[in-house]
Amino acid sequence: MSFKKFDTGKPRMTRIPTKAIRLVAEIMSMGEDKYGKFNHLNGTEWLRYADAAERHINSWLDREIDPESKKSHLAHAAASLLILLDLELRGLGTDDRWTPNE
Repeated sequence: MSFKKFDTGKPRMTRIPTKAIRLVAEIMSMGEDKYGKFNHLNGTEWLRYADAAERHINSWLDREIDPESKKSHLAHAAASLLILLDLELRGLGTDDRWTPNE
């Protein structure tokens, strides 16, 4: 009998850069210690995470390292964006983006 594995069309998880994901996991663990486990699932305004991500990206553009974690601001931005994406996918929190009808 020959080997079979039905994985056509499934995401190739090994394509995710492991060093980057590991660093983001470290940042998320620091966030857990600071804010509590799965704190974001309590819901909040989405733009708070978008603002945080943008601040971290701007700090990275200025060649800064996060003073609290001593890690790349990109890892903090990625963590914020993953949390924001999780809120969007779960339909949690408040979508407070501007809309033309406001």
